[in-house]
Amino acid sequence: PRPAGTLRKKVGDAGTFKMPRKSLEKAKVGATMENFDFNLPLKVSGFSFQIFGKPTIKISGNKLNQQAIDALRRAKIGSKVSIFDIDAKIVGNSDYRLPKIPALTVELAD
Repeated sequence: PRPAGTLRKKVGDAGTFKMPRKSLEKAKVGATMENFDFNLPLKVSGFSFQIFGKPTIKISGNKLNQQAIDALRRAKIGSKVSIFDIDAKIVGNSDYRLPKIPALTVELAD
C-alpha cells in the first residue's frame, strides 16, 4: 500500500486539514501505512512547505523551521498551505524506497 502523510498523528480526509496556525506551527509531519496488516514505523526526515502563491521552503526534520513559521504568521486566515515532497523511511530499513507520499493541504482556520 501507499503511505499517507499525517499531521499531529491524524490522516486528513483526502490529505486535507483545517487547523489554527498555532497548531500547525507545533505540528509534526508524519507518515503512516494505512490498511497495512503490520505495524510499520515510518520516520519523516524532511519535506517542502509552501503557502500558495509564496516561495517553497525546504525543511529538514519533521517540524516547521523558523523560516516556515515566520511565513505562516504572515499568511491570511483561509490561506492554503501545502506540505509535499515528504521524505519518509522505514525505521530500521532506510534503504527501502517507499512510494511517493501524497501532499497534505492545510487551510488556516485563524
